[in-house]
Amino acid sequence: MKSENFHNADHPLKVVVELAETGSGGRHKPVVPGENWRPDMYLIGSGRQFWGQIDFEDLAYPGSTQEGWLYASYPEDLSNHLVSGAKIRLISGAQDVGIATIW
Repeated sequence: MKSENFHNADHPLKVVVELAETGSGGRHKPVVPGENWRPDMYLIGSGRQFWGQIDFEDLAYPGSTQEGWLYASYPEDLSNHLVSGAKIRLISGAQDVGIATIW
């Protein structure tokens, strides 16, 4: 897909992130504010991938639920799907590390 078919969100999207516990394949360390955390992101329901970064104001520990901000870059045809209530599967390597829900 050409770069002109991609959009960057005009503003960050507020998300609630449920991080998987370490024993369930989640991270071993918390996500640190300013880490520029970029897991692979897949829109649940369609399985479509997009790119982005999630930032937290506080440490986000494995097994916790934390509010954060999603800075997204996505194919043009997904723009109507990144709405309040949409769920996003977060993957790092081959592990599911959490689920984000757009606020």
